[in-house]
Parts: sequence; C-alpha cells; structure tokens
Amino acid sequence: MKLLILCAWLFLVPEIQSFEIIAGDFSDVSPVGTPGSDKIVDGPSVNINKYERRQKRSDDNSKEEEEDHIDEHITIHSYKVKSIITSRFAETVFSTKVVNKDLSPQNVVFNVEIPKGAYISNFTMTVNDITFVGSVHETNVARKLYAEALAQGKAAGILRTSAHEMESFKAEVNVPGGSKVSFELYCQELLQRRLGFYEQTIILHPGSLVKQLQVHSIIFLATLCTQWTVEAMATILSDLRPEDQFTIIDFNHNIRFWNQHLVPATPNQIEDAKKYIEKIQPSGGTNINEAVLSAIYILTEANNLGLLDPRSVSFIIMVSDGDPTVGEIKLSNIQRNVRRKMQEDISLFCLGIGFDVDYDFLERIALENRGIARRIIANVNASSQLKDFYEEVATPLLRKIDIHYGDDVTDVTQSSFDKYFSGSEIIVAGKLAEKKPSPLQCLVTASSANDDLMFQVDSPIDELDKILAKQKYVLPEFAKQLWAYLTINQLLSERVLAQSALQKRNITSRILAIALVHQLITPVTAMMVENDETGQRLLADSPKSTRNGCCTGTPIIGKKTPAIPTWAKKSYSTPQPPQQLIRPEVDSKVGMNVPVTSVENDPHFIIHLPKSKQDICFNVNPQPGKILNLVSDPIKGIAINGKIIGGKQTKNGKLNTYFGTIGLHFTNLNLSFEINTEKIRLKDGQRKTLLWWSESSILTHAGVVVSVQRNTNVTITVGEDMVFLILLHRVWKNHPTNVDFLGFYASPKNNFSTSVHGLIGQFIHEPEVNVYDIHQGSDPDKPQATMEVKGHRITVTRGLQKDYRTGTVNGTDVQCWFIHNSGKGFIDGHFKDYLVPHLYSFLNHP
Repeated sequence: MKLLILCAWLFLVPEIQSFEIIAGDFSDVSPVGTPGSDKIVDGPSVNINKYERRQKRSDDNSKEEEEDHIDEHITIHSYKVKSIITSRFAETVFSTKVVNKDLSPQNVVFNVEIPKGAYISNFTMTVNDITFVGSVHETNVARKLYAEALAQGKAAGILRTSAHEMESFKAEVNVPGGSKVSFELYCQELLQRRLGFYEQTIILHPGSLVKQLQVHSIIFLATLCTQWTVEAMATILSDLRPEDQFTIIDFNHNIRFWNQHLVPATPNQIEDAKKYIEKIQPSGGTNINEAVLSAIYILTEANNLGLLDPRSVSFIIMVSDGDPTVGEIKLSNIQRNVRRKMQEDISLFCLGIGFDVDYDFLERIALENRGIARRIIANVNASSQLKDFYEEVATPLLRKIDIHYGDDVTDVTQSSFDKYFSGSEIIVAGKLAEKKPSPLQCLVTASSANDDLMFQVDSPIDELDKILAKQKYVLPEFAKQLWAYLTINQLLSERVLAQSALQKRNITSRILAIALVHQLITPVTAMMVENDETGQRLLADSPKSTRNGCCTGTPIIGKKTPAIPTWAKKSYSTPQPPQQLIRPEVDSKVGMNVPVTSVENDPHFIIHLPKSKQDICFNVNPQPGKILNLVSDPIKGIAINGKIIGGKQTKNGKLNTYFGTIGLHFTNLNLSFEINTEKIRLKDGQRKTLLWWSESSILTHAGVVVSVQRNTNVTITVGEDMVFLILLHRVWKNHPTNVDFLGFYASPKNNFSTSVHGLIGQFIHEPEVNVYDIHQGSDPDKPQATMEVKGHRITVTRGLQKDYRTGTVNGTDVQCWFIHNSGKGFIDGHFKDYLVPHLYSFLNHP
C-alpha cells in the first residue's frame, strides 16, 4: 500500500546503526578472522556457553525462534545499571561481574542493548586482572591498529547489525577456569520530549539468575502487536479537525486520486475517505515521482486560489513500501524534480514501510524539503507507529522559529527551526566566550496561527552551576557532552545532504574532530579497547548499511534532535532579529518625558490636562475585591477596569488597597487581556495565550502589539491610535504589610470616541479648569488654591505624587493640584458610581 496524504496544516527521524562486538580468547585460544567480516574461526575446541538470549532464523527466514543458553559453570555475580540524568542528558553505566566456577575456560558474552541515538562514550573490561580501556579513534586508524594486533593472534572481532529499535553492544571473551571478568559500558543520550513526557528506556538482559541486580532508573517494557495501515489511517482521519483540509493519492503503477482538490475535514468527507482507503489493494509498481509532483500541484493550486490561510502550514506525507519502479526511477532525477516544483511553504515527510525501501533516498528528499523520513517496521506494531507519528505532528504550535544569541556565544547548534509541535521541545547549545555574560541573553522569534512572537530570555549563567553544585548525582560538564551530541547529529544530517565529495569530506572532518575530543563512537569513529601492558586490543565500530542509511542524523519529531537541512543552516555571523520586531525602550506615546495619565499605589490618580498644562490628583479608597472602571468607550468597544486587592494588614489604622489585576477588553477585535502580578493572559474568542512577567517578549496579534519587559512593564499598542502601559511593582515577599501590585498609564492622546467615560476616560476630552487664589496653607510646603471645574468651586492643595516609569523604587516626583474627598467635584458623581461587576464590563453611564 502506497499513500500520499496532503494536509493544509503541519508535519519531523533517525536510523543510527547498531553494532555487535565479539572479542576472542585472551589466554590460550587465539581466534582467527578478518577485520570487518562476519565470520569467526575458532582455535582449539573449547566449551562455549553463552548466557545471553539469541534469536535464530530458520532456513527460509520466515520464522524466529528464541533459545536461552545458560551454563551452570558461569555465575553472574552482579548486574548493575546506574543512570544519571542532568537536564535531559542521560549517562547510563552498565556493569557486570561474572565468575567461571569451572576449571576449564569458558566463553562469556557481555550483551547490552542501548536506545538508538545513544552514543557509547567508554568501555572497560577486566579479565584476570588485565584491564582493557577504551579510547576513540578515527575508524581507519582504529582498524589499522586492530589489524596489527590481529596479525599477532591476540584478538579477533566482528561487526554486525542488530535490532531495529535498539543498538546491541556485545563483547565476547574467554574466561580461564576459576577466573572473574568484569565489564563496564558507558553510553550517553539526550532524552527527548514527546507528547509532553520524557522517556528513558533501559533493557535488562543478563540472561541468567543474578545474585545482585541493581537498577537506578525507570524501565519501560515494550510489547508487540500485528495491526496494519488501514486501521491507523482511519484513526488519523478521525482526528482531523474541521478547519483542516486534506486529500489522498493512491499510487502504484498508476496514480489515483480520492479527490483532485483539497477538501475540508467534515464528517462526511472523512467517512468517504475511510471507505476509499479500505478498498485500496496492493498491486505492482511504485510511481513516486508522479505521485509527489501531483501532490505539490494540488497544494500549490489551492494556495494560488486563496483557499489556504496564509498562516497555515501545508505538508505532504508519503507512505511507501518500495523503491520507484514505474515512470521516473532514477533517484537523483526524482529528487531534482521535486526540488524544482516544491514551494517554500510546503513540507514533505516520508514514511518508509519495511526494509525494501531506499531509506537514504527518503531521508535526502525529505530533508531537502523541510521534512524528515521515518522507517515504519512492517508487521511490528506498524499501525501504532503510524498513529504515533500522527499524534506527534497533530498539533503544530509555532513555525519559523529563530533563536538569536549575541557575540558572547559561539558554535551554536541549530538555531532555526521550521516547526514546533505540542508536547515536543527545542534544544540549542553553544559555547560561552571567555568573558562570561551576565546575564546570558537570548532572543526568540516565531509565528503561530494568529500571532508574531518575540521573547527575550535573560538567564543568569551562574545559577545552573549553583544548582548542580548542590546535587550529589550529576554528570560533570554535561553541557559539553550535550553540545557535542547535538552538533554531531546535525552534522550527520548535513552529511546526508552533501552535494559533493568535498563537502562530505569537510563535514566528516568536523564530525571526527568533535568525536575525538568528546570520545564518542560515531559512524566515522571507532573505539579501541586495549591493555597497554599486554598489547591486546578489541575494536568497537559502527557498520555501514546501504539500505538502512549510513551516517544518519535524521530526527524523530518530538523525540530526536532536529537536524540541520540546507534550508535551516546556521549562518556564521551573529543573526539579528527582524527590524520590525525590535522593541523601542519605551513607546513614544508613553515615553519617560511624555506627561501621561496614571493610576498608582493606593490608588492615586494623576490626570494630565495637556491644554492647560496641569496635572490634577485625587485618591479613592475602594474595598478589596471591588472592580473600578477606568475607561469605557462603547462606540470604540473598549473597556478598561482594575480589580482591587488589599495589603496584608492595616498600617497606621488603615488598610492600603491597590490594583492587583487590570482588564482590557476590545469588543471590535474580539480580544481581551487580563494582567495580574503573575502573568498576562490574552483571550481571542475561545483561544488563550499566556505571557509571563519572568520573560521579556513581544506578541503581535490582529494589529495589537503586546510588549513585555521582564519583571518591569507591559505595553499594549492598538494600531496607531492607542497605547497603554502597565507597571509591575514587586515587594519583598516577606514584607509585613505590602503586596505586589500594578500601575496603569495611558496617553492623553489616545484616540477614543466622544462617548468615552470612566474614572480616567472622562478626561480624554479635557474639561475647562481655572485655578486661582493661590495662598499658603497649614503646611508651608503645600500651598492651597481654589479650582473651578465642571461648575464646581473646590479647594485644592499643591503636592507631589509619583510617576514610576523611571523606576518602581524611587520614581519621579510629579507636582499636581490635589483634590480631597476622593475627587469630589472633579470626577462626575462619586467614585463608587464607577464600580462594575466584571473585569470586562462597560460602565453603565447615561
């Protein structure tokens, strides 16, 4: 069955080869073999008893049988697994001690299965007090050294591909009678976040009873079932959302379309698609070229006709169980044809079923077109594998993610990513310059279905060191190994896409240099396990398989580190964020030197009157839990309200009150904001977006720009007409009376309608104010005067209030005329007339 699924939203995997090591006799028996071959000729006859479980194929390769080979002369004294995970990076150590109780020599096999993607970093073995220590060399160098030892009859080895989902490390050694042998294997891997969880898999396989079995980690046991593609496809179709568009192309020697156009994922269309899939029957031929080009045409046509949302992500999923045999069959030509027709906003994902497909080809063509390849193991839970793939890509959250560091960070791993899916994660590593920055700054830009985002993350670089110093079990300098792990994987992917032999050699040289420094076994390095005193040597190496893909670094969506395809390679100069996303220090309408209207502290109002060039102040004293309307403009559809919180306890017989939450509602935009001292929440209909005070960020949504300055302020700019600034006041957590609170600032130039009202809104249209009869009051520093405003004649006092835009500790003094009695005579009515029931309520004002 061969299928192409076309979807107008989103869809990312690797096959790192396993290897097997068999070490020959180290005493009297000297096996003879050829390096790189898969045969061993034993010397004098010995009783070989292997305590591992083997899988043997029948002559017709159609049936697998399992046998346990356990010998009573061999005792496993201990089998220990210790795994230390430091910030997702795991180092696992497998160690075992075996005793030969018999008087005659016995062959013992040390067999460990490690996850694909894990790198072996060290191996030691002690036989009869002779210790063999591993060191990593370039593959050809290691094989030459190994051959020299082999010629002397001191060691023999074999390389062999093993399991599908795990890599098998195997070392076989002859143990003299009454002797002991111990093995210790170190491997390192980056645990990947998949569907919101991290999973570490450790296979325990001692093969016999163990006196001491210790495991310090989490173990997952796998089970197998035999389901197939139709069931998986039906499940995937059922999970499509109404806003998704899709079609299906069935290809063998011919191309057949379920529908020649993208259609919405309605219940009727999904049901019809399921019936179509059930009727597909396997037949001869595989016309990959025409199928993929047809899929590209359908998506391109839909985009040109304006049927696709410009922010949607289009992709093609190709499912095939064989190589091309019909039409264009030359792989390089297919690759070129697809590259020429593919649009920049389309991704191609290739799922190869079984081992009859050229996985290298699928990997190359996917990586070139913003996708990845994944092998589906036929008849081994294939249905589940397909459904798992879909679940990982079913919820795209971001696209075009770029992560920018300054010049104080070098050798950054992949920092541009085409897509980010729910439940996955993005990991970037780099090297700090000699002069460590404090803090380390990172700028992240991305786009979602509705928003353009920019986050600035400031991280104190010494904080992690302090945390790790307090931990008993951590990997020393784990970040260096993590960087090497990521870089090698990404270079392996670049190697797959290399267009020339020179490019491939250059990339290989870079991989080799890193692997040698960090002592990791890769497809271009091998581990030499040797004893300096005896000159005995063992060889650990990764094999090359043309069908499985040599040297892959391809990622698994949500599980493996994303690779660097040609369209996402890091530039060697420090990238800069897009100019339109660079935030000015302060918006010009609420800049430090611009007089504004504000509400601060207990709530103190400062109303700026630009025509008379005066500032008028008043206080109100509402009860905690009450909501005050600040701005209400029913014509423009804007309501701004503040919810009151109280201090922890009374101070001088009075309980201070503050704004703990500010709500802004824009009816015409179907948009609302809820800002409190912990987070900023944006709600667009049923959709919610959270921003946090702990991170600097910018979000652009429907013409509204939300700019967060870390733990300082948030600016909300609505088109060219309006701007609002909310300040965050943090207090000492253990302060006996004070609490965190918010301040609100608005430009008097905000373009409201003539119907605007509210405690602040009513002054957008400035009233006529006349201040006269200025004279000395009871306090010589606070003169008094008479003010005429709105038909009232009231006594006012000259005083100072604070504008905290320059700093929330000391602020800036603002001279104003203070109106007593909660602004009576200056505001319309009483301040209690401005109480509203909800955070987004409009003021009921005639």
